[in-house]
Amino acid sequence: MGKTIAVTKPIVAADFATIDTATATIQAITDAAAVVITESETTSLIGVSTFRTGEINEVKTLVVDKHANAMPKDVTVAGFNTDVAYVASLKKSHAGLKSEVDKLEVLIVVAENNLMIKTNAIMKNVRLLGETDKVLADIGKAISDKYHPHSTGHTNATNFKIGPLVVVTQAGVIPGKMFTSKAKAVLSILVVGGNINDTILVNPFSGVEIPKTWTNIVITNLSGTEPGSYDIFIK
Repeated sequence: MGKTIAVTKPIVAADFATIDTATATIQAITDAAAVVITESETTSLIGVSTFRTGEINEVKTLVVDKHANAMPKDVTVAGFNTDVAYVASLKKSHAGLKSEVDKLEVLIVVAENNLMIKTNAIMKNVRLLGETDKVLADIGKAISDKYHPHSTGHTNATNFKIGPLVVVTQAGVIPGKMFTSKAKAVLSILVVGGNINDTILVNPFSGVEIPKTWTNIVITNLSGTEPGSYDIFIK
């Protein structure tokens, strides 16, 4: 059924304009610094967990800052410390932006929920009025056939959990159905054996239609900290 959720202070047009200006400024900076990683580079990347970050910091404190003689010829103390500071600044900026993005994602989920409730109410009236109004009856049927087709077999999605940075393979997927993220993590899906360029990103609390030929897919949680959850239709 759904329940309308109150929004005490919705963002207004002037505020959106301010956000757009700030976003453009940030985008100009990140676009200039952006790095395009090739497929081969992606497969050779060293994943640095929170635990391994501790190792980097200990090497800095116990070795780099105290035993410069242990530095390789192509790694300087200044260069290493600059890299440590750069990573820290990137993480600080990322955390600040992610916090605000998380708030926007919740606002989107709430706004779409409230809008869907109104849409359902309109469609209820369309069906009622369609009993005596053929034009509305045809409109209602067309919309219902498109977005609520009568299906056979599996009519309910199955929910799965996926941990941070976890990759799983799901067989027996019903193509043409929705793959829906149910948590804050950003997920990606790709047909097994597919080209990495065909990867589909699934933003938090959003969904995508699984391509018609994708019956076996690889699902990846791209978040390093957020657990993921998704609904999928399987045979």
